[in-house]
Amino acid sequence: MDRTDPHARIAFCKRVYRAYDRITTALDPERVDRRRRLPLDQASAHAAAWEDTDPEHLRRRTVLQQVSDAFVLAPVRHTLDHGWLKGWPGDVGVDMTGVPAWHHPPSDLRQLGSVETTGGWHFSAVATEGAFGHCLTLTVAASRRSSGKRVSRHPQLALGAVLDTGGKRPGPNAVHTLTRLAELDLPSGILAADRAYTDQTTEHFQTHVRRLGYQLALDYKQEHRGIQGTHHGALLIDGSLACPLTPHRAATATTTNLDDQQIHAIDTDTDLQAQIAARRPFHLKVKQHADPTGTIRLQCPAAGPSPSITCPRFNRLHPPSRPAPGTIDLTDPRAVAAHPAAKPATQIPTTERLHPPPPDELPRICRQPTITIRPGDLVSAY
Repeated sequence: MDRTDPHARIAFCKRVYRAYDRITTALDPERVDRRRRLPLDQASAHAAAWEDTDPEHLRRRTVLQQVSDAFVLAPVRHTLDHGWLKGWPGDVGVDMTGVPAWHHPPSDLRQLGSVETTGGWHFSAVATEGAFGHCLTLTVAASRRSSGKRVSRHPQLALGAVLDTGGKRPGPNAVHTLTRLAELDLPSGILAADRAYTDQTTEHFQTHVRRLGYQLALDYKQEHRGIQGTHHGALLIDGSLACPLTPHRAATATTTNLDDQQIHAIDTDTDLQAQIAARRPFHLKVKQHADPTGTIRLQCPAAGPSPSITCPRFNRLHPPSRPAPGTIDLTDPRAVAAHPAAKPATQIPTTERLHPPPPDELPRICRQPTITIRPGDLVSAY
């Protein structure tokens, strides 16, 4: 193109416009004139094409998302080919951010829709007013920190993205990005998400994410932290099942120490860190990983060949075999840590110690060392 020729520039712009128009016509499930505001009923009818189950609309929406995924995953594949994600444990962060539209929102007063017929309202956690436009679900390679410094060396690039109507399908869109990552045989590590995903129903988000192998790090409101319920006698503490005899101070550590203004100080609160660390030995252990239905088996922390705690109640119900006394090399840290005397011990109530109740009056997790957890079981426990 001759840049000095105004007719050549105009012709070039028209070629770009026609090419873009053909692409959008082929991919848009419901082509609509976006140069003017339609009556509200007509705009709503066009917007419904992005939500209905018409086979042709479903096909076009699928193709459109495939095109978007191809653009987003191109740099990810390039990074994998060069080995720049070597050593990355699979940790990801998922967030939904608002993308404001340039156009006016629908008007009930004037009975006019928006030029952006698929736009919606997005409300962020800190904004007092919603923003009209779209929501972008982003999945990013997360980085680990130690003492406030980043210890990971991999690039923190976007691993997935889905643009959708404001406020629609945050859970399924996040699951879509993670499913595409699984096709690249990338590892599954810790998934960190905010309260928009904490509030999702299990079948929309958590069940699928756990089946993909991710461990969830979710944010709870202050009134939802600490002991959230029980299941077969095990305590549900901040999303994890633990021994019913978990020390109360450790189980309720997050209920009073944190609020929205103090959450950034968690790295410097050594007492809080110590109480959270004191929970870990009391967490139920994975006995059997998830089967195709998502069912797993969890084990009492005092059971098995490598218990993490000692429990008088468990020893009474399941008398252990007493091996011959042996010597311990006190200079060997592993040998010392493996000795029962070095493990945290549960404190049973005085009445139970003086008058042991029959086994059928004790929690099920204490009567039998393992329990079965099926998808949706913990919904009723919360």
